[in-house]
Amino acid sequence: MPLSEHEQRILEQIERSFYEHDPVLAHRVGSDGPGRRPGRSCKWGLLWFVGGLALLLASFSTSLVLGALGFLVMLGASIYVERHLRSVARAGWAELSGSIRGRSVPREPGVRLHFRDRFRQE
Repeated sequence: MPLSEHEQRILEQIERSFYEHDPVLAHRVGSDGPGRRPGRSCKWGLLWFVGGLALLLASFSTSLVLGALGFLVMLGASIYVERHLRSVARAGWAELSGSIRGRSVPREPGVRLHFRDRFRQE
């Protein structure tokens, strides 16, 4: 369902204010960062893997060298995909741990005593 002209203007105003108030976050969200790149990388890696598998299956019975080449293409594609997925997992883990640290229990003694007494009662 398309947006009306009024809704589009409101959305543009929100976007402009977002870029004005927090340009660093706007750049991170809009850049080609860890959110977009791994999908493309995994697609290309899987395409290379399938190509290597086809080369392996088509030529292994006739030429051992071409079969080994197909296997090496599959191995390289697997390593390529694994590296990209690992970098995404690392970035996601850092973001998750940062958000968890941001919500930690305050260091005020009253709050800690409150929680300690509450758990002792149960």
